[in-house]
Amino acid sequence: MTQERVEGIKRKIEMITKERGYVQQAIQTQILYDMASLLEDMGKTLVDFHQDWKETIPKAKLRPLELTITQNITRLDPTNTYDMPWMTFDLSNDGPDPVYVTINEEELIEKAPLNSGDSLTVDMKKRNIRKLYLFCGQGNTAQVRIYAKS
Repeated sequence: MTQERVEGIKRKIEMITKERGYVQQAIQTQILYDMASLLEDMGKTLVDFHQDWKETIPKAKLRPLELTITQNITRLDPTNTYDMPWMTFDLSNDGPDPVYVTINEEELIEKAPLNSGDSLTVDMKKRNIRKLYLFCGQGNTAQVRIYAKS
């Protein structure tokens, strides 16, 4: 749109609003409604952002856990582990057998086991670790140490 056209539109609006005062009031009212709606949307966005931001701040809690893992699934979640969800955790397998680890998934995968002597560090950057499943192969056992940070 050219500058000339913009100036022409402004002049027409000024002429209409001088002739009919209620038009100016209606325009101002509509502008206020639009601004209120925009502020409401911005407020909702800010609340969502603030909640996400709070999730990235550590609670400065470190919880050590020592567990014996067998072929039966060990499930850690908020129902049995009071400080979950976690932001990060370190898991060490003290053996003697490999341990399978699944995070947040219901489907248990027996692909890449954590062998005896190996460690695993998981950092989600916010409290997104809600479920941790640990299990060994048939007839195997292992001692694991978990250092969870929330």
